[in-house]
Amino acid sequence: MGARLRDLAERLDPASFELLLKLMSGVNAAFACRNEPIDIQMTPEERALYTPVLERELVALLELASVPPERVHTETVSERPRHASWPYVVP
Repeated sequence: MGARLRDLAERLDPASFELLLKLMSGVNAAFACRNEPIDIQMTPEERALYTPVLERELVALLELASVPPERVHTETVSERPRHASWPYVVP
């Protein structure tokens, strides 16, 4: 995973890479607090940076961490289940 992160640090613009790290940190918090909702707060600017490309990179990183892609959901707040974080991981 380290090599993938180094590659992304070079390929993504700094703001997008920072957002990716923030999202990974939120996913880590979700694992640490298993039965508690974790909401990853995003500014409007961060939401604009959350493109399909960044979403694919997030899912790929989670796959490297052995999280099956069908367990990762990145719906918007209005589409997600109540108390689910965005993006969220289904246990």
